[in-house]
Amino acid sequence: MPDLTTKDALLEKIVELTGQIKDKIVTALGKYLPLSGGTMTGAIKGNPLTLTGDDGEGNSADLLINADGTLILNGNDITPQKSTTKNTPSSVSVPDNTTTNLLSFTLEKGTWFVQVIGSFASNATGFRQIVIATSETGGNADRYKNFRGPAVDGTSTVITFSTIIEVASTTTYYVNVTQTSGSTLNVDGGYKIFRLSSIN
Repeated sequence: MPDLTTKDALLEKIVELTGQIKDKIVTALGKYLPLSGGTMTGAIKGNPLTLTGDDGEGNSADLLINADGTLILNGNDITPQKSTTKNTPSSVSVPDNTTTNLLSFTLEKGTWFVQVIGSFASNATGFRQIVIATSETGGNADRYKNFRGPAVDGTSTVITFSTIIEVASTTTYYVNVTQTSGSTLNVDGGYKIFRLSSIN
């Protein structure tokens, strides 16, 4: 049996036996490789492949690679997910200095990549802020992540940021915005999310 104690050797064997794309496997497995002192079963292309070994930190690791490309680590589905994108169906009127919800999304347990964007109508006064929060009002205690910047004159002010959210149990998050132009502004927004792993 070939030496599977290095990351490259293990990846090459996985690709050989499963026909999966190497980049997809690297993305999905990341921190779980290399396995050391492992054994391999299911060594026929197209059939499920099971790898059993150590994750390098003294923990046992059992990885099942199914013929459909799903990846199961110690009973947890760690298959990369397709992204979900949503935009506001129409502009939202946001009063001066009032936190206003644009959209919400619900994440199940796992580690998620989240990107949000807010586009504020042209006005040179005050600041613009976009927040990911666990409530529609987005008070300081409820904020997960936020970004604030100055307004731009003569064109829309667009604010966007990305973050990683580790979710312990199913949680709803809200994309909230605030502006201090001195008047009501129309704001468009959106988000893009995808799950990196079902465990954290």
